Amino acid sequence: MVLGTIGQLVLLPFAGLLIAHTAVPSPILATCLLLLAVSPGGGISNYYCYLGRLNVFLSAAITFVGTLVSFLTIPSFMWIFPSLEGHASAFAALPVGLIVKQLLILMVMPMMIGVAVKHRFPLAIEAYGTHLRSASNLAIAVILALAVWSAHASILAHFNEILLIAASFLFAAVMIGWLLGRSLSPDSQSVLIIESGTRNVAVALLLGSEVLTTESLPVHAGFLSVYFIFEVVFMMLFARRQALRSSPLQT
Repeated sequence: MVLGTIGQLVLLPFAGLLIAHTAVPSPILATCLLLLAVSPGGGISNYYCYLGRLNVFLSAAITFVGTLVSFLTIPSFMWIFPSLEGHASAFAALPVGLIVKQLLILMVMPMMIGVAVKHRFPLAIEAYGTHLRSASNLAIAVILALAVWSAHASILAHFNEILLIAASFLFAAVMIGWLLGRSLSPDSQSVLIIESGTRNVAVALLLGSEVLTTESLPVHAGFLSVYFIFEVVFMMLFARRQALRSSPLQT
């Protein structure tokens, strides 16, 4: 849990800064990248771990603790990053309340409901597990389609830059998780890979609303939409691979 928290809240922001200086994107996309890099992990990582038959509670613990610690690390990095000079004062109004509500509503409550339902109706969950996973995958596909549609103009306007920055950051995040988990069991390492690459795009969007101008927000939304697509595709394939790897051990 400590390694996962350090990886996503300390190492990822510096990875984002390195990519911003290496790839030299436009100033707005550099800022969008850094806002994503300082954001905590997303609750959907728990779903990826569930699909991969990994330790969902370890994933949830990293996400929960990381979100709480991010209330300290986000303002700190906003002060450190040179690309965000002049914006630090905006983070005096960091939307802590909104982030906490999002954490409770989108991660803690669903997990508690899921645990309760599985405990109360274990046979039904076992019988309809495949259908539940299919419904979840369909919901994610709909969310992706709506995200792309809402930001398609900004995505097309900065297509090459957005693809390069989003793909580079996802690769860097996955590598950080892989390196941090090298001394752990394969399952724990897989959880760290998922946690490092899964960013809370909703928090990043909230941060953008505090820092960016109204004209820049569509570009920010377009960048986050593309990153989310890359993240979902990679993590679903990775989770599928982990599930296939573990299935012979369970049969």
